[in-house]
Amino acid sequence: MLPPSFPTTVHRVAVWPTGSRRSVAAVLFALLITLLPAAEGQSTDGERDKAIRSAEQALQSGKLQNAKLIVTLALVNHPGDFALLQIKGHVESLSGDKLLQSDQKRAKAAYRAGAEAFEEAQQAVGERRLANRSYHTWGYCLYRSDDFAAAVKKLEFAFDKSPQDLNRHVVRARCYRALGQLDPAIGDLTAALEYSPHHEGLLLERAELRREKKQGALAAAELKAAVDKLPPPYGDVHTRLLRWIFEYHLGQNDVVRALEPLERIRRERSDLGWLRLELGLLYYRTGLFDKTLVEFQPLVDRTLTVKNYGLGRVYTRLGLIHQHNSELVAAEDDFRRALELSPNEATALRGLISCLRRAGKKAESRALVDRLHKAVRLEEDIRRVSRQISRSPRERGPRETKIVALLELERWEEAGDEIQSYGRTFSDGSEKRLERELEKRRQAAERSP
Repeated sequence: MLPPSFPTTVHRVAVWPTGSRRSVAAVLFALLITLLPAAEGQSTDGERDKAIRSAEQALQSGKLQNAKLIVTLALVNHPGDFALLQIKGHVESLSGDKLLQSDQKRAKAAYRAGAEAFEEAQQAVGERRLANRSYHTWGYCLYRSDDFAAAVKKLEFAFDKSPQDLNRHVVRARCYRALGQLDPAIGDLTAALEYSPHHEGLLLERAELRREKKQGALAAAELKAAVDKLPPPYGDVHTRLLRWIFEYHLGQNDVVRALEPLERIRRERSDLGWLRLELGLLYYRTGLFDKTLVEFQPLVDRTLTVKNYGLGRVYTRLGLIHQHNSELVAAEDDFRRALELSPNEATALRGLISCLRRAGKKAESRALVDRLHKAVRLEEDIRRVSRQISRSPRERGPRETKIVALLELERWEEAGDEIQSYGRTFSDGSEKRLERELEKRRQAAERSP
């Protein structure tokens, strides 16, 4: 018996319930068996049958190229055989999945070849239907080839016969999103979550779509409800969902609501550097300095680690607390440490200049003024570009907006530091853009005399 959907991608295998997984070769073999009876009136001599069996054996051994060669040679002797063409389409789709992480150009070529094979198979049968799973894989190949409108149409053929399929909902949702049709995309993801209600990736994907539609509050409420229903024990999925809620409320400048998910994580886990950093920063903003010091202590002691930029923020806030308490020597030391880690931190520069002036070190304080002006200009540039970015359809959080602004300003080193401390993956390819630019600069430096 076939599993709920045909696995042509790593993602789709990942969203199956664990007990329903099958090997790709076993599923394809079962598909081949279902295709053969459909070929009424077609020639099914021993040579064709042998080719099918050989292709199945090659797939069982993970030899996709061999399977592709066998099917290609069989099509020479049996041109236009719609069963063989469907097999070729599935083989090309699996080949694309295998290449996706290492060579996207070749992967896309494989997906296009798969879509073309299904197109030929459809032409061979005229108005008759292909196997239902073929429409699924055909739509998937078109999706991976960036032909999103055509992919939606093919996936709808698959839904005609098998409407209850998590993976088809996911692929179609991504097609709708690429076409800018957010409502049907959210509908498909919601339908997919009915089959896998605790799937982290789908929950976060729907939340991002909600945020694009300016429905972030609804997304946060849905994620909170999902966390409440997650089975124990508390784990990484709980943490990542709660972190999304925190970042959304922080982006709305709602400190109280941003604190709630962090404190919930803190009750279960105290070994996360980023958590202690963000909690300390929020406690500082609410004036709870004692709690700020408690959260920052393991970061200062280095028993928990954060990126340099994050640690620079810690020392800046510690300096401000010491300055508030008139502990100028400790404050000066904290500000200097902050600037060693984050040289363009304007708040730390202001604090250090103030401490130096109050300590009578006027010459050193004057020397830092030009550096402060440059840091302030950078902040103003970031705010200016951030305002332009905020007009884009995709709503970003404050940290992501700042990073994209730094990239627009070609401040590559600062953007790199921010990305390292961000702790999440960008959906718009910011890391890749930064890597390409830094690689170009390294190559230019090597060529220079």
